[in-house]
Amino acid sequence: MSDVEDMYDSDSGYDYDSQLSDDDSPASSKAAFGSAETVVASSKPACAWTVIRKDELAAAQDAALDAVVSILGCPKGTARHLLIAFRWEQDALFADYAEKGSDHMYELARVATTPPPNPKRAKTSPVRTRAAASALTCQVCFGDAEPGDMTAMDCGHAFCNACWRHHFRVQIKEGNSRRLSCMADKCGAICNEGKVRALIEDDPQLLDTFSEKLLDSFVEDNRRVRWCPSTPHCGSAVKVDGEPWVEPTCSCGYEFCFQCSEDPHSPATCEMWKQWKEHGDKETINWIRVNTKVCPKCAKNTEKNGGCNHIHCSQCDAHWCWVCGGAFTAQTVYSHACNQFKEDSSSTATDAAKQLKRYLHYHACWQAHAGSVELEQQQMETLNKTIAELEAARTETSSLMDFSWLSGALAQLLAARKILGRSYVLAFYLFGGISIPGADFSECVSQQPLFEFAQQQLESEVERLSKLIESPVEDLLGAQRLAVERLSKLIESPVEDLLGAQRLAVINSTKSVDQRLRKLYELIENDVLSLLPTGQHISPYKALPNTIHP
Repeated sequence: MSDVEDMYDSDSGYDYDSQLSDDDSPASSKAAFGSAETVVASSKPACAWTVIRKDELAAAQDAALDAVVSILGCPKGTARHLLIAFRWEQDALFADYAEKGSDHMYELARVATTPPPNPKRAKTSPVRTRAAASALTCQVCFGDAEPGDMTAMDCGHAFCNACWRHHFRVQIKEGNSRRLSCMADKCGAICNEGKVRALIEDDPQLLDTFSEKLLDSFVEDNRRVRWCPSTPHCGSAVKVDGEPWVEPTCSCGYEFCFQCSEDPHSPATCEMWKQWKEHGDKETINWIRVNTKVCPKCAKNTEKNGGCNHIHCSQCDAHWCWVCGGAFTAQTVYSHACNQFKEDSSSTATDAAKQLKRYLHYHACWQAHAGSVELEQQQMETLNKTIAELEAARTETSSLMDFSWLSGALAQLLAARKILGRSYVLAFYLFGGISIPGADFSECVSQQPLFEFAQQQLESEVERLSKLIESPVEDLLGAQRLAVERLSKLIESPVEDLLGAQRLAVINSTKSVDQRLRKLYELIENDVLSLLPTGQHISPYKALPNTIHP
């Protein structure tokens, strides 16, 4: 037995008809698959997330601000600016405070800590006018103002209130509410939040915008919080605990990659998924197949936009024949032999053709599983509707059979299909030697047999589970139709007998799919990711809660 086969020897011999005893009740299967929530199951440390609704953002932000205020003893507005500078990372803020002191921390955040007592002592040195001994001149508008109409920020620069208001109005409308800075030349200090509010309180709309943007900073400047990217936007945000390599599910049901805000793409990395999407959709692939050929010199895909077969490559300046790929020269422009078959001696063209063929293969595999997901999602909707109708049709003397084992199996099947399809994206980049600068290609290729065996084992079990699920769904639909036609209670015993053996096989196959998913992720996390450049991460496997596994 090879090392590759030995990895799967522990569970390759499943007996799908005997792994569960006949004493296993439907209640036990419900415990295994009853919840729709997910938990992380991986060799990586678990990373949990919390959904924060729009009406909960203020409380979440205040909790973070209060923690800083309690340690540093600073005003709440100052705490906000400090946290924004440290991207709301309290641990990083406190570590900088402990290691480098408060002066470094405040300087990094551009926050002044020693406000002047009044405008007369401000750094801008407002000048007195002859017209009124008590009047001061604003150094922005050069107008006269009483000391009470001047405001000095914590940095010591003082200007008239009218200039401050105009400055804040412009900055807030331009989206700079979170970092309103002093007007003085080369200052850049962040303005005191309390003084900003006092100066714009006569404009309720502007004040509301200012407050809203400060609240949004808890999400938009926060490394561990991100808006749900659902469309239309549900208004919620997601906060992760730990590293952001996770694919959370919002309370609205939308699932996404926390790191790049794209659709879930694990086990492919964010960079791989981005490049995969840029390669084009199904229509683009088909168009490339039909309408382009590879330049024999530089391997660029070329489109023929006229009737003449003389092609001039704009990239490498080569002239070649569309029909046979032969070079056009002054001597052969009209006399080269297209009718004679010749082996292509161009390694560049051959390599490009192979690379396109590789891409088409992996794209077809990915597309096949994506198509199966769409069909099985429809099957899930039909199943849930059928179970609801059976529940509505039962009488007081009858009880509804438990089919959580079936809905749980479908949920596991859908999750596995998605992961399996995306594993082809990972394989395309990992073993093709392209688009991964800094990766050890020879080491990656050495892991290819083990990866492909794990992938094949998962794929075969997924197809088995898909086939096993089809029959009980059809039987359940038949039982539902019979119950509705008779307008009587559902006679459970015959259906129980009919589905009993199928239930055992489905549950055991579901367990096997979960095991093989875990092994695929263990292989990727332990043996594959280490071969990629630093910074390449994937979201760990999310198993259904309480899924039975060894």
